[in-house]
Amino acid sequence: MDILNILETFGIPVTMTIAFGYFIWKQNNWIQNELSSDLDEKHKRLEGIVVKLIDAQKIMQLQQQDIKSSYQTIVEIIGAKFIKQLVVRDVLDNGTTEVTEKFKRLDKTKVDN
Repeated sequence: MDILNILETFGIPVTMTIAFGYFIWKQNNWIQNELSSDLDEKHKRLEGIVVKLIDAQKIMQLQQQDIKSSYQTIVEIIGAKFIKQLVVRDVLDNGTTEVTEKFKRLDKTKVDN
């Protein structure tokens, strides 16, 4: 059918209603097909990014724990050497063996742990 023929037969309101119905049908098809698939692709991309960020955060947490334990070990070693130097200096200054006995006991407990 020709558009002018439909216009003459049914009038302008019916023809406009048919045109709007066609427009709405085309718009719904576009939303359902193209827009939905595009949104799904973008969602999957963002989901992948979030997963990689979570993995990177976990790796950083594990590295931070390793650094913390290494730092604590270094502090304990330096602290033990510092205490040993203080005890030796005190023994040399005072000439007492009482402090060295305390240090030997303290040193054994550190080694046992």
